[in-house]
Formats: sequence, structure tokens, C-alpha cells
Amino acid sequence: PMDREKKGQEFARQLEDLLDDTPFDIATLSRSPLGDLDDGLAPGRERLLTFQIDGRPLQLELERVELKPRLKVWLVSADSIPLIARAHQLLGETPLEKKLPQELVTHEFLDTPLWRWVVLLLGGVVIWFGAGLITHAIGIAYRRLAKSRNVNAELLLEPIRVCLAITAFRAAMELAPPSAMVRLYLGRALALGFFLALAWAAAVVTDYIAERWRSRLDPRMKAMTYSILPLGRQVFKLFLYLIAFLAVLSAWGYNTTTILAGLGVGGLAVALAAQKTIENLFGGISVI
Repeated sequence: PMDREKKGQEFARQLEDLLDDTPFDIATLSRSPLGDLDDGLAPGRERLLTFQIDGRPLQLELERVELKPRLKVWLVSADSIPLIARAHQLLGETPLEKKLPQELVTHEFLDTPLWRWVVLLLGGVVIWFGAGLITHAIGIAYRRLAKSRNVNAELLLEPIRVCLAITAFRAAMELAPPSAMVRLYLGRALALGFFLALAWAAAVVTDYIAERWRSRLDPRMKAMTYSILPLGRQVFKLFLYLIAFLAVLSAWGYNTTTILAGLGVGGLAVALAAQKTIENLFGGISVI
């Protein structure tokens, strides 16, 4: 307790610097109260951060401590505390930070130096316009190679632009990484945008295929052209976005199996409540 009062705040500050200035990912920590039992460590131990000192890999670990009866919490393990100060000594200003105005290096927003925010914002703008130039060049090449212009095919360029921009921005985050918490939420936002862009691209391809199919149908099959085909296309596109949503939840670290089970039970309840409506829907499709 005496050491905690004297050195606790300083160790906590140094630990925060380590987590913010190293490629630490909060999402890698287990969500189970018991921790990850398959990580090769003893029960009640959890890997927090790995770094190198004098060429030797060392790692900070957490341990499950019982503060009082029936109350267990995860703390930095006792044998890892001396490593915090040693690892913190390895942190220092980069050659770029030494050349920048100290106001941009020392002042922080959301625990992230201001110069990194400037790099991320300017880099995001440059990346977005750069991705636009690339997709524009792809569009020009497509129009020259294609015999006829197809609107649906050209609509595919926008989701491609979004995917390229998100991928490039994610790489730029490695050059100017924000703090650990900002990395977590920013990474989740990028994952959401990326998977939605993929679903958007798949929806455009679906429209393209459906349009090609409709143009080749027998003119006497107007009922299918004007009813079943648009309905099937919309249902399939909705299914694509549902898959993208589940992929995002999985990337965020949530258990999609549990979510699917809940959706299955909910879907069964809706099907029972709307039994007549669903019966009429499938009956109409069968008649057509």
C-alpha cells in the first residue's frame, strides 16, 4: 500500500504511455471474466502487451486478484510492474517529433498528440481524393474497353473508392497512431465502413446481373419480370447487408453465434405473428 501511494500514479501514467504509443489492441483482451484459458498461460494470468528490451521479448501480464471475498478483478501482475519503468524508458520522441513545434508534440487531444491528428486529417483528405483519381482512371479504362456503356457497372466505382480509401487510411494509422481507445473506436468505424462498402458493391453487382437477366427473359414472362425478379433482388440485397452487419459485429469482437440464435428466435416469433401475410406472399409467388 505504501508503494502504491508513492509510485502508483506514476506507474499508471507510464503504462498509459506504453499502451498508447505501441501497437496495443484492446480488442485482443478476452471478454471472459476468467480470461483466455487457451493462451498457454497459467489460469488467472492474461497477456497484456509484448515488447523487446535488449533484443529479448518481454511481456506485461495481468493477474486475477481477489480484493475481498467473492470480488476478483484483473490487475497488472506484480512481476510485470518493474517492467513498466524499463519499457517506458524505450519510449522517446521520434526524429520527426524532434523537428516539429513542441506545442504539437506536447499538447494532446483524446490522449493523442496534436501533430498526429493533423497528419490523420490531412492524410484522410489526400487519400479520399487519391482514391477518387484511381477510380476515375478505372472508369475511363472501362469505357474505352467496353463496347457499350453500362450504368450499373460504373456505379461499382464508388464502393471501390470507399474500400480503397479505408484500406489506405488504415495503413496511414500505423504511421501516426492515435491513443489506444481512439484506435479501438476508429478501427471499428473503419471496419463498419469497409464491410458496408463491400455490401454496396455486391448490391450493385446484383442489380447488374438482374438487369441482364431481365433483358434476356421471354417478353411473355412479364409477370416474373415485374414482380418476382424485383422482389427477389431486394430480398437478396437485404441479405447482403445483413451479412455485412454480422461481419462487422464479428470484427468488433462480438459473438455472432449468440446474435444469430437470438435472431432465429425473433424470426420465429415474427413468422408466427405474421403467418397469414407470409402465406399470402408465398401463395402469390406460387401463382405467378
